[in-house]
Amino acid sequence: MRRLAIPSLAVIALATPAQAHVAPSLDGNNRYLKATPLADQVRLAYTIYFGERPGALTRRGMDTDRDGALSDAEVAAFGRTLGEQVAAALEVTVDDRAVPVRWSSIDAGLGAPVVAAGSFAVDLVAWLCTGPGAQPRELRVRDRFVLPLEGETGLRVEDAPGITVSAIHVGRDRIGDDTTLKSAASALSAEGWRIQFQAGAGAARGAADRCPRATAPARASSALGIGAAAGVIGLAGVAGVALWWRRRSADVGSSTGASRRRPQLTA
Repeated sequence: MRRLAIPSLAVIALATPAQAHVAPSLDGNNRYLKATPLADQVRLAYTIYFGERPGALTRRGMDTDRDGALSDAEVAAFGRTLGEQVAAALEVTVDDRAVPVRWSSIDAGLGAPVVAAGSFAVDLVAWLCTGPGAQPRELRVRDRFVLPLEGETGLRVEDAPGITVSAIHVGRDRIGDDTTLKSAASALSAEGWRIQFQAGAGAARGAADRCPRATAPARASSALGIGAAAGVIGLAGVAGVALWWRRRSADVGSSTGASRRRPQLTA
């Protein structure tokens, strides 16, 4: 993937190689988004890195049975709730078409599963279905998740074979493919993070089972036709029974000459 030139922006601090392994903050929480475009999907990794002090407080909230340890069930419940909150706050579009965000994995890296500790990270991963084709595409991610004690936000577009990235923006500002922003919440929630890319002939594809295939119109029409035919057959059957009953009643009445009384029912 081609690296992009980065203009000087007042609110943006450029990422350096030393920032590839981020360190926790003391009093704040950081978020890091990484997008990996493929031929038909984009892998979106969303990481929240809780700082030392807020991480210690968050661990206490996780410990619902107050035993000082964080069980797998407690950690999983926390991860699910956080994942639901983040997904609800994300608005993702591909070429202005809404794409749902469903986390394929949620992983809380606590280090030690105990309350008496500090910083930790939660990794959320989703596969965004863009559809096949070699036409230029634009992925837009609007992030309205309110991160308490917000620190820095890292945005990275990962290199992928056969993918050409032509431009990356936050709001109206053009940025590079590995950028750290200070006070990014307003920019991400308004116009969002925009990635313009195109898949070449050698671009890898994602797993086919991650993106459901749309039902073909012909099959849908056939199914509708079968249902309608079944309804017609059913109505015809009811009409036939009614006609048979009227004829039988007429035949019985004419042959017996009996008055048409209701039959007496016996227990």
